Amino acid sequence: MRFLGYSGLQLLTQLPTLLVLAAGLVLALVNRLPRGPRGLLFAGTAVLLLGALLNLVWVLALPRLVAGGWSTIQTSRLTLVLGPLLALLHPAGLGLLVAAVLAGRRATAPPATPWSGWQPGAGDPAPQQWGGPDLPAPAPPASGRD
Repeated sequence: MRFLGYSGLQLLTQLPTLLVLAAGLVLALVNRLPRGPRGLLFAGTAVLLLGALLNLVWVLALPRLVAGGWSTIQTSRLTLVLGPLLALLHPAGLGLLVAAVLAGRRATAPPATPWSGWQPGAGDPAPQQWGGPDLPAPAPPASGRD
């Protein structure tokens, strides 16, 4: 992995996420979902992709900025601007994806029928209560003499 260097390693670790999100964007565009969920899916995937790209750019740019002579104060100011933005993009994108999954769904209640316990099938004999005549008698206790 030494031959990749820092930038190559960062790109290699972020690449699967970027590819999945790019494929998600394409699927959101070509899938025949209803308009509401499709828009939420597209927006959520786009926000997540934007966050991943901004994070990758920041991770790749930070060492170059420090090596290029940026002071600690300049780097801190940029971090104070980008940090909260990156921290908010991920939950916002996930929230939009959850909304896309739930959009257009209705909560269905089970049919309102009174429940009266277990009912025997047609023609089946009803089981006896505890201690009924169809239960076997308890085994006598084992004696200590064998």
